[in-house]
Amino acid sequence: DRARTLFANVTATDPEYAAGWCGLGIAELQYVRHGFGGQIHVMRARRAFDEALRLDPASTEANLYRIYMLLSRGEKESARHGIANLLAGAGNDWSVHMVAGLALRGDGMYDEALSQFSRALKLNPANAAILYNHRARVYHYQNQIELAGDELEKGLALEPRHPLLRTSSGYQQMRLGNLDKAIETLESVIADDASLRIAVPTLAICYVQLGERKKAASMI
Repeated sequence: DRARTLFANVTATDPEYAAGWCGLGIAELQYVRHGFGGQIHVMRARRAFDEALRLDPASTEANLYRIYMLLSRGEKESARHGIANLLAGAGNDWSVHMVAGLALRGDGMYDEALSQFSRALKLNPANAAILYNHRARVYHYQNQIELAGDELEKGLALEPRHPLLRTSSGYQQMRLGNLDKAIETLESVIADDASLRIAVPTLAICYVQLGERKKAASMI
């Protein structure tokens, strides 16, 4: 909330400052990506990125997050073209490789996605936790549960309280049939921040598997 407010103040003070609009878009989108916001924040992010690109069409950051939004809307062909252009012009930017990995994962090109996430990790080890989470999700999609667990362990060793890693860990426990452990993990994520809703769908599935359908339905 504070970041969004600060960037909104920047754009109000200097509406011709492209980086301010880009920062506002990222703040709105991060609010959604981490489970706090909804569609209205997505729309605000899109408007902010559009304004940033109007002011600075060459902005790598604004183009990158525009591609992320294309992916979220299922506009894969447009996203592919955008990623190819960014990889050609900004191939040393770790976040470009991360988004390329997301696109490839969405296309079912799992080995290629892992390669992109690994490249992003080499370029920016400081963001290892979230990249381990992305890699774990690829292994989940491949039904390589043990390898997914290895990635989650590496991420949690770095950031034990990371909500996305803990949510993925809860999903991992559910896949292994450890429903009590999965519920404990996912409920702890929600207990830390009730506004963080990303763990709720997996938690609801756990309750369905235990036969507690009414409880699951009330959560959704």
